[in-house]
Amino acid sequence: MSSFMRCNFIHHTGKGIENNLLPVNSNLQLFEVVVLDGVWFCCRKKVWEKVRFDESYGGFHFYDLDFSMAVFEKGYHNQVTHQVLIEHFSSGQMDGKWIGAALLFNKKWKKVLPVGIGNMKDEETRFVKKEALKNILTVCLNYKQDSFSWYTYWFKYFLLAPFRKETYSVLWGKMKQ
Repeated sequence: MSSFMRCNFIHHTGKGIENNLLPVNSNLQLFEVVVLDGVWFCCRKKVWEKVRFDESYGGFHFYDLDFSMAVFEKGYHNQVTHQVLIEHFSSGQMDGKWIGAALLFNKKWKKVLPVGIGNMKDEETRFVKKEALKNILTVCLNYKQDSFSWYTYWFKYFLLAPFRKETYSVLWGKMKQ
């Protein structure tokens, strides 16, 4: 799990059970984060009156990240607790709708992405960008999105990791398709 993630849930997937638990020895009751997954979250009424769901996402993908990003941008704090354990029985679907929502989120927030709590070092920012691009490339490949978009994102990925084996293995996967 990425050192940038804070979570506390048991997730049932098609591959079995995945435990995403905070360290047991943690003395912190709350961890501040930028965005929250919509498996379960809540907010104060005064926050809800200022920030609403962006209905242009039109489904179950990225509305939660968008909402919590807007909350964060308004100066409120998004937090994760380890005092509530969630067991989630849906693995979700990373399909064409997910890709569309991911691209909409990226377009809407690209001026501030990537963003973190505190100062991120340049290498941390690079890592986060690279991992996000790799995930989008994989999903685009699996769901046969248009080649122009795929190559556009691959080129951005290439600029972050130009001479790495993984960069070319991602490209090779596309060429084999």
